[in-house]
Amino acid sequence: MSKCDQLIYVFCGLLACSGLIDAQDTAGVGGLNGSIARAVVSTPAGVAPSEGPRRLAGVRVCIVELSKCATSDELGNFRLSEIRSGVYSLAVQAQGEPPLRQPGIEIRAGLDARVEVLLSLPENSRQEVIVSESIFLAPEEVKGSSFLVQPREILKSAGAIQDVSRYVQTLPGVAIGSDDLRNDLIVRGGSPLENLFVIDNIDIPNINNFANFGTSGGPVSTLDANLIRDVNFLTGAFPAPYSNRLSSVLQIAQREGDRQGFSGRADLAFAGAGVILEGPVAKGKGSWIVSARRSFLDAFTDDIGLGGVPVNYNLNAKFVYDASPRDRLWFVNITGYDYINIRPRANEPDDTLTVRAGGWRSASGFNWQRLFGSRGVGLLGLTHSEAAVRETQSDRLLNQQTSFTDRTKEGESTLKYDLSV
Repeated sequence: MSKCDQLIYVFCGLLACSGLIDAQDTAGVGGLNGSIARAVVSTPAGVAPSEGPRRLAGVRVCIVELSKCATSDELGNFRLSEIRSGVYSLAVQAQGEPPLRQPGIEIRAGLDARVEVLLSLPENSRQEVIVSESIFLAPEEVKGSSFLVQPREILKSAGAIQDVSRYVQTLPGVAIGSDDLRNDLIVRGGSPLENLFVIDNIDIPNINNFANFGTSGGPVSTLDANLIRDVNFLTGAFPAPYSNRLSSVLQIAQREGDRQGFSGRADLAFAGAGVILEGPVAKGKGSWIVSARRSFLDAFTDDIGLGGVPVNYNLNAKFVYDASPRDRLWFVNITGYDYINIRPRANEPDDTLTVRAGGWRSASGFNWQRLFGSRGVGLLGLTHSEAAVRETQSDRLLNQQTSFTDRTKEGESTLKYDLSV
């Protein structure tokens, strides 16, 4: 049996194991916890839509099919326990307002599902509630070119392999490049260099592993799709903060960690094996969440047809703290490290080069958001992004002496303040 066949059998076995894990203990019970918040002002262009809401107490949350209810506490948190596995509808009713309903809440045995409910202002209410992914209204100037994406669409999309860029490639106006191994975005005939990535108000040149300078794509994303809260994809008519972008803006907001208690989960997917840990800060006034992932193909083979196996490590982290009812602070870090060693293959006598390539990229940002009553919001952001790419080639005909070396590094720091009234 060839190594390729062995890899296929192992991968199929992992999928089978995953299916068993998802299918077990269907008669058990799970829980649902979350938070309720009010969007104080309309989401301004350039500001992460998931940040800055005002937490609501005394909001009644019910599972419609079970008539099981809870009321949010002074921090806007609620919890429902002893729920049978299944898919339910959630009803949310703030005092003096009509109830709002959202279907499709999935409960799994032995696990606590988490939702974050963002209610619009009463005068803007459209008789709906957004759960898990905070959907927001696009500004009038970009309604014709804005796509709002929920994370469950990315996680369940066939062929997206839990990569937000590959999912966006399926949207109208976006073309796929000639290389299927990359997730470059070609929007309305433009260049992949003309795209901007903004994560929690942090500008990031590239969100992918094995990304070269001068590109915005790569084989696989450094972002964990399980941490994404909502995505806003703009394909034209950009607001003022993005006037220098010609093709698209991909604006991503990551979810907060659990404010009620420590929890964790492990998963296995195409992008690698990983673990997610999260918990509260200062008795629920804040939260933290960390995702760490590593590719696993090198554990089964030393060649995937290229003469080597790519290896990548990814770390995503977010810390949020409500300093006061009007002040919110958050820190975000996105880091990726990757490498591959390509060696000459015995069945290719003309192949004499040994290539060692790799690199790392990291972006961090600190943000302070202050609400000016119900009339405005200010957002101060300090970000720093840095990346390094290296490549070394040695030739077997030269006794493995180094014949080519490339080491490149770039960085950028940004200080900006957005005020919307």
